[in-house]
Amino acid sequence: MDQYILNSATLKKAINVIDTNVDPRKVGEEYIRAELHRLFRWHKGRLDTEMERIKGLSTSSFYRILEAFSFTYRLNGVFYRVGHKKFSWVEVILPIDQIVLTGIKPRVDEIIQTERIGRRPLLFAQYLREYFEHHNEGDIDPDLVEFIVDESLEDLESEIILAQEKNGEVRIFDGSHRLLALGQKGVESVRCYVAIETPESEALPMRGAAVFLHLRQLFERTDDAEMRDHIIAVTSQLVKTSTNGVKEVQTYWIDYATEGFVADAGRKILDRLGV
Repeated sequence: MDQYILNSATLKKAINVIDTNVDPRKVGEEYIRAELHRLFRWHKGRLDTEMERIKGLSTSSFYRILEAFSFTYRLNGVFYRVGHKKFSWVEVILPIDQIVLTGIKPRVDEIIQTERIGRRPLLFAQYLREYFEHHNEGDIDPDLVEFIVDESLEDLESEIILAQEKNGEVRIFDGSHRLLALGQKGVESVRCYVAIETPESEALPMRGAAVFLHLRQLFERTDDAEMRDHIIAVTSQLVKTSTNGVKEVQTYWIDYATEGFVADAGRKILDRLGV
């Protein structure tokens, strides 16, 4: 085990350390599983069947599905963290009171950032329990309705919370509603995948394939030469700062181009980078 993981705040806070070398794809698969469950409410057998199909996908197809859920549907940071080589992942059981809440939505953030709550999930769970006890359904703040617990404890405990260690804190970035539901049910610990950043890492992230496709579409739809120069500059920078940019430009700007000037621009981008 690397020393920075051994010395991490995550392992020091953990009740139980399950795995100190989790495959990032496994993290992505668990995230997709949770999203499918919330969307379709499939029973466990159906969900297991669909996940076996997803697990059998090629690497590129899998990451496109992850990109769709994370970037397009949920607009969260799961794809970025799972696809970034600078993060190592551990699986641990953590006390819920050792996890820090991050942004949920403006009205809710106002509450969790108060001195009374201090971004502590168990205190916010207690706040929600008391709030729901003293308000009828028709009187509940619309921003808090989504925190009413309507799932069984078994369903809630079957899903893993995703978090990142930063500045000595374990900060949740996916699963806040599940975490707070568990807290409202009196649960005090939870299974988590935690991303721990490699010190001084120069590793690059994966960029969503859709980004390169959208930039190509913008390029081919404008006749403004200055605009095209800017698009080429931005695309070049994305290629330079990603693990998959060369592949996506080759695919979407060159191989799939229907106009010669687009393919020429794609080759220009790669030539700039000495590819």
